[in-house]
Amino acid sequence: MLIDNSATWWCSLEHWIMANEWIPSNLTCRSPNSSPQWDTFLKSREYKLKTEIREYTREISIQPNRPIFYYKRGNAYLELENDDAAFNDYTKSVKVDPKYAPGYTKIGDLYLLKGDRDRSFKEYNNAISADPKYAPSYVGRGNAYLAINETKSAFNDYTTSINLDSSYSLGYVGRGDVYIYQQEKDKEAALIEYKRAIQADPNSAIAHERMGNLYYNNFDNLEAAIEKYEKAAELFLKNGQINSYNKTFKLLKELNKYIVYTAKPGDSLSGIAQEYGISTQVIISANRETYPTLATNPDRIEIGWKLKIPQ
Repeated sequence: MLIDNSATWWCSLEHWIMANEWIPSNLTCRSPNSSPQWDTFLKSREYKLKTEIREYTREISIQPNRPIFYYKRGNAYLELENDDAAFNDYTKSVKVDPKYAPGYTKIGDLYLLKGDRDRSFKEYNNAISADPKYAPSYVGRGNAYLAINETKSAFNDYTTSINLDSSYSLGYVGRGDVYIYQQEKDKEAALIEYKRAIQADPNSAIAHERMGNLYYNNFDNLEAAIEKYEKAAELFLKNGQINSYNKTFKLLKELNKYIVYTAKPGDSLSGIAQEYGISTQVIISANRETYPTLATNPDRIEIGWKLKIPQ
């Protein structure tokens, strides 16, 4: 009898018992070079997704010309972080129905994720040609425009998506992003858009994350930022978006260890250290990566610097 006490082996064995498959996804077991995600919720979600995949596969065998089953199976594969299988299914969905806009949009999203903007634009345009009233395709193309700094075109596409579907929260998120990324930032307008996104969909993890970013980077409101990041992390985990969850959770751990001080005219490092009752070296160590010149020239602090002050 083969005995292997590694965590990945036990994770795989458990997965075989529960899902009738030996290889688990990254949701529940990141093998072979990292520890498994021993999380009951994520495991249950993975088993549910794989059950859905089997159901969609059965439906496809019965109705091979229905694009929606390829599309839904693709979504399940995408949640399991199997991008290749998802891409294949989205491609099949538009092959069986060349007018199926959701399939083109998802293909565009995957190309954009890989950094292939030309192909993403082509797929989003295909989606819009297939169905000019499908709101997500405009958000996708807006994201592609924003990636190349064409903020006006991006804003127009986000606005079109909202005009088509006022409940589609990602359109508001996109407009908020434009207000922040444009040369003349408008943090108040961005806050309004992110609030509208959450009003449209209270469970939008991205909207809560963006608002957290805004409070932290633009309003210097650490307490509000932490509250929004906590909500975003909760929703990312619930949705099985592990990479986004881990990123947000790591940021939360950092923020909970510090308060943030925004440098004002006339500030000095020694003065700030004295105000908080710590040494200048502690402040330098906490901010070395963000402001490396502190180590060599501690007396030079620029107005607007956000210094982390260890609690």
